Amino acid sequence: LVPGKADPKDKEDLDQCLSLNEVFWLMRIDLSDKTDGSVMFLVLTDSCRVGLDGAVTAGEFVFADPPQHARPNPWALVHSCSRGATASDGTEREGHSPFAALLLDGEKGLFAPGSKLKDVVERAALLPNGQDPVATNLQKIDAE
Repeated sequence: LVPGKADPKDKEDLDQCLSLNEVFWLMRIDLSDKTDGSVMFLVLTDSCRVGLDGAVTAGEFVFADPPQHARPNPWALVHSCSRGATASDGTEREGHSPFAALLLDGEKGLFAPGSKLKDVVERAALLPNGQDPVATNLQKIDAE
């Protein structure tokens, strides 16, 4: 995860970046290991997935789950667009990307009365919105 205005050639900017494995590791040590019950860890990234100079390209990338020791349990992950793609910011009138707009929809989004997390996330991840979202482990989200 790279801040929007980060310069990949600037070491200070790169020090602010986090890998997805680091995000999962932080969730596990800061939250998962300190809870009495089961907690669902859901990571939603609404961001561009273009490579930085010298980064792995889409053609070279092979997806692998984060290592067992570095991830919380259970977890699910949704990216708003596929690797190598630029996420849409949506129009100025909309104020959100198409992905975020689906998550925040007043009638069917996360905060709509009676909405279920799994239904909302699946809708945002699977509904064609021009960005080709990528989802992993959605089956881990409780349907209730």
